[in-house]
Amino acid sequence: MHRIELWKGWEVVREIGNGGYGRVYLIEKNMQGSTMRAALKVISSNEHNELTMQKLVDEYKVSCKLKSAHIVSCDDFAVQVYQEGGQEIYIKMELLTPLMHVYREPMDEQQVIRIGMHICQALMVCNQHGIVHGDIKPQNIYVSQSGEYKLGDFGTAVMLEHPMQEKVIGTRKYMAPETYHNRKFHRGSDIYSLGMVLYWLLNQRRIPFLPLYPIAVTEKLEEQAIGRRVRGEKIPFPFYGSEELKKIVLKACEYDVYDRYTSPKELWLDLAKLAEDEIFWPTKVSTVHPFTQPRYVDIMENEDTAPLQKISESVKNLERRKLDNDITA
Repeated sequence: MHRIELWKGWEVVREIGNGGYGRVYLIEKNMQGSTMRAALKVISSNEHNELTMQKLVDEYKVSCKLKSAHIVSCDDFAVQVYQEGGQEIYIKMELLTPLMHVYREPMDEQQVIRIGMHICQALMVCNQHGIVHGDIKPQNIYVSQSGEYKLGDFGTAVMLEHPMQEKVIGTRKYMAPETYHNRKFHRGSDIYSLGMVLYWLLNQRRIPFLPLYPIAVTEKLEEQAIGRRVRGEKIPFPFYGSEELKKIVLKACEYDVYDRYTSPKELWLDLAKLAEDEIFWPTKVSTVHPFTQPRYVDIMENEDTAPLQKISESVKNLERRKLDNDITA
């Protein structure tokens, strides 16, 4: 394995998030008096099996291919393989804020429309590459400082040219009926899930058939609500929103795929009719990032410390300081 120069000058500042697929850190780089910021995602094989790790590598190979103002930018990633066994994945991404952190109840209708239009633009690019995202949900939508909404987390993405791949594994609350029933998935499945997200935003953060606030949602009520939806029961209007927007959302969430919007472009056009701001047609950009393969680094073969090892040590030192603070607090 050859040694690489990786992200020279970048330093780990602090942890900004964690979840089932690893931890995310704020990283910074000083350049000519200015501070550049990005996010570093670290995923360890200590927490996942080999198959899951390979799927995660595949996810970021997909992310690097998709270049759009409305898809989370994966700048670079690398896989560090240890001689004694195990590996870690490092992903350098643009620094964004999760939608769940900025959501306020009720969300302004124009913001809901903006989210829908921006994610439609992301899906247009996915369609150009023959990709179904497979897990559109609020937790996978992010917002930039300039207010651009972006689609991320392509861990369940599927290439339509490989129909024999395993079924899409998404999130049941937002999953299209055909996906839930393990039937053939397609682009319309993503449109349905986006419709469910818009419904959730307009319905006190609740999916169809759930009671509204202040009634508490139980696991049993949620299971019943999902069951009614995937069996094809007619979905009622969401609580908030104009009649025009409600109709658009319900059309995106039609049980039969042939009754839904035929493409994200068609859904975008209907949402654009309700947008108050001046909206420009999305730029037709579908470039392929030149870096689509992970870099494998075996640090045990290098006498000197490899860049990835330095990043790993920075993360470990940060964790030690965090633990020390917890103990002394």
